[in-house]
Amino acid sequence: MDLVNKLIDFFYPWKVVLTELQKTNEPSLFLVLPCITYLRNELASGERIEKSENMFIMEEEYIMAAFLHPNYKQLRGASSSQVVECYATSHQSIVHDQSSAEIILDNYEPQAKKAKIFMSTLMDKQRQQNGNGQDEVDRYISLTLGEDEQYSNPLYFWKKKDNQLAFPSLFQLAKRYFSIP
Repeated sequence: MDLVNKLIDFFYPWKVVLTELQKTNEPSLFLVLPCITYLRNELASGERIEKSENMFIMEEEYIMAAFLHPNYKQLRGASSSQVVECYATSHQSIVHDQSSAEIILDNYEPQAKKAKIFMSTLMDKQRQQNGNGQDEVDRYISLTLGEDEQYSNPLYFWKKKDNQLAFPSLFQLAKRYFSIP
């Protein structure tokens, strides 16, 4: 019976992650980093697995998708080299001629009901930073969301005209990464 309890204890975090990933047809690539961070934390606690760090492979797409989600852009759980590489890729993709960036002018309506967002403990802590002399990527990194502004779907953030105008190159990146099935 002790072995059964250990197996149940081991697999419970996996069930939590799989349940979250299978909820909707919304983009979920951004969830890979927070889910792996959650699993690493759960597996590292107690007697589950000592070497959970080497258990997961983090692809560039996972890091970039998490960065393009406004609630996970600080990339908690990513290594410092992954963060540096993500920022460098983002900086390289900035369109220097802002007039060439496509803007979608859809009417945006916020969700009527606010759902509890999975892994909210891994979301960025809100902090204000000085935005003087920064490029688009730096402005996005230092963007402070309102206390009540949490997005279960990053497309809701990128559908807002103000965000498209403020971050046109990152908007293009978001369209590219969130179209990955």
